[in-house]
Amino acid sequence: MIKELFKFPIVMIDGDNEEKKLEENELTGRKESDYDMIFGEAEYPYFDFVGIEDRWLPSTDSLHKAMDGKFDACIVKFASVGQLLVPWTKKKFKAEIAKFAEQYETEKSAKESDKREIRVITLTPHQLEGIMDNQQKTKEDE
Repeated sequence: MIKELFKFPIVMIDGDNEEKKLEENELTGRKESDYDMIFGEAEYPYFDFVGIEDRWLPSTDSLHKAMDGKFDACIVKFASVGQLLVPWTKKKFKAEIAKFAEQYETEKSAKESDKREIRVITLTPHQLEGIMDNQQKTKEDE
């Protein structure tokens, strides 16, 4: 099961902390618009992937790029989880999860075909005759 987990980066933002910062900014008159972001990792079964959307990172620079149609992040959704902000473009995420899935399926198929291996034994007429003679002697001894 662990081998089915696709690992990718995620962006984490503490909503409560950001709300407190906004309140402080209103009181002090400061204008701080960028969020504090921490980058981490997530791992979910690749086959639970449901969908993807363009997004921008919570920064002024990323927002301006998005306004020009150049998204530098995406939101991904998995069946067992909500949505996750990923600091990759949609194109990169799709390429990485496809590469992972292909590699996993290839390895899985190779292991399954090893289990289904059929061995063929070739006997000479002399060997077959010896087996038949031994079979006959065993029946006579019973």
